[in-house]
Amino acid sequence: MTVLNTVYVTLYFLLSGLSVMTAASKMLALRNHASRSLSVLAWGTLLAAGSFLLMYPAVYRRLGAVSGIPTLATLLIYLCIFGFAINSHVLVRLWSQDHDGFPRPRPRRPVRPATLYPPLGIAMAALYFMVAFRYPRDLGAERITVDTHPLVVCFFATTWVAIAAPLLATAHHCSKIRQVRQVRQYERPSINRGLRAVQIGALLLGSSFALKLPPLTASSFGAHHIDVLHLGAPLLSGAGTLLMQYGYLAPALDAWIEERRDFRTLHPLWELTMQAGDPRLALAPPGPLTEKLALNVTKWYLPRRIMEISDAIHALHPWMRPGPAERVLRSAPSTTAQPDLTAACAAAMLIDAITRKRQGVPPRPATPTAPLPSVPPAEERAHLVRVATALQHPDGRWSLRSAGRQPAP
Repeated sequence: MTVLNTVYVTLYFLLSGLSVMTAASKMLALRNHASRSLSVLAWGTLLAAGSFLLMYPAVYRRLGAVSGIPTLATLLIYLCIFGFAINSHVLVRLWSQDHDGFPRPRPRRPVRPATLYPPLGIAMAALYFMVAFRYPRDLGAERITVDTHPLVVCFFATTWVAIAAPLLATAHHCSKIRQVRQVRQYERPSINRGLRAVQIGALLLGSSFALKLPPLTASSFGAHHIDVLHLGAPLLSGAGTLLMQYGYLAPALDAWIEERRDFRTLHPLWELTMQAGDPRLALAPPGPLTEKLALNVTKWYLPRRIMEISDAIHALHPWMRPGPAERVLRSAPSTTAQPDLTAACAAAMLIDAITRKRQGVPPRPATPTAPLPSVPPAEERAHLVRVATALQHPDGRWSLRSAGRQPAP
């Protein structure tokens, strides 16, 4: 039992920290990009964090002392978990609208399952208050014996079934979305990983509440030989909650990692173009700590960096000529992907233009056509990252170190 208690305490603090972090990140994201799915997800993670807060012994006892109902936190914890389960089910139904292969519902259909759950929540609360004033010790101990009143058994059975139902429905719907994504060959593996984590986590969490029913039934008749299921349920619920929280964080975490990597990859290209183009284009350059750690670059520094690089490249257009790009096209292998080839041509022309400008070659007259191939705005970030990568490639003919020493033929 000591080992189990240690495991439970460790799992509690781990899940508490993860839930609070997830809730905080989703609430901050909601401030910047409000959407129906994100709102549901934010409130769901907030309810999950609230359930762990209510489980803390000091909060549990304080709430009981203030309200005069010693086990009131028990009801609130179950209601928070119930709300989290409902939000998860509604959320995956909203996600299904973004994938082809599902029947297109009417605008209000995704929230229709939620109308089935409030009666269950009301039943949970009604049963609790019917029991709490007569049998408070049974509610606090959660240990059902042969002498336990049937209302107590009914309360726990109703609560666990109500929580398990939306969680198992969530797992089933995640499985359907993953099948559609596999058939349609959608990209974004982080979303697939997140869906799989939510599916397995919801299945474990829902099963953990379902597994409490056999010991509940047996204990109510005086048999305690399957209490091991009751002891193992918290481990299943902890693992399920951990997986679900990871599933909700995975796409956002992968996007943040990718943005941080792109920000750092673009630094040499940004520094080179700022020095060669016009340093005044850098209106608010990031500080050394931001450059080194790149922890919070999504909302300002990364978009600003892309804009400044694009402006600096545009300022270098008068010194660009098609010769370097033509040489790259002639020497490129036939298997080279078109985006990589476009980036290599842009890198070659950019280095050549910087070299010509530094050597004092006069700019060519303005022409109505741009020297570089146009890239759609949605692909500009990926294009510039490929250009930065091409400039730093060790096997490339052009490099950042030799940019200022290239002869201008």
